[in-house]
Amino acid sequence: MKKPAGGFHTPLQQLLLLEERIRLAGATLPEDVDQHKRFHGIKCVIGNRDCLIDIRQVSEVIEDKDKKVTPIPNCVEWIEGVMNYRGSLVAVYNVNRFLHQEKESTETAAEDGPLIILRYANELSAIRVDHVMGMQKFLLDEFRQDEQACTDVEMLEFYIDASIESEDKNWCRFDVAKLLDELTGRHPGIQLTAQAS
Repeated sequence: MKKPAGGFHTPLQQLLLLEERIRLAGATLPEDVDQHKRFHGIKCVIGNRDCLIDIRQVSEVIEDKDKKVTPIPNCVEWIEGVMNYRGSLVAVYNVNRFLHQEKESTETAAEDGPLIILRYANELSAIRVDHVMGMQKFLLDEFRQDEQACTDVEMLEFYIDASIESEDKNWCRFDVAKLLDELTGRHPGIQLTAQAS
């Protein structure tokens, strides 16, 4: 049996030698080869619009239509209720119902769409969307900034800050922080309890 060159006889010694060679070779590489910053997004449909949600704010996507949501009495219709998520009580909001409050018909509201569990301000919340189509990376400098100034919190455009073309679609970057500020009542203009008639 032929012995390895250089006096390295055991597999462990050969592994250490290989590791040292890799470390030395890696030391000559530039620290940041790719100077482009990227946006990692969850692709979903909200109110018939193709949207992107920052993956850093997403804890999980729940496709299970049987996931139990317990309604809360006397809440506005866009608060579906609460659910048990990994031992935590999480509020569930229906984004389409919130965006179409003035319409008598709730046909636009997704009743059995997937839930996206969001982490924002050290709290968990869930939003119901129409569809989720996976994840994708985009170059940040390819986004077009939204030039329209929408001031109506019940319009989807209020929560869109930029967009990008991909796969023959216009993907809108959805500002989850802005939405959750409205949905959770951090904004003084939104009422969480239903009005007595």
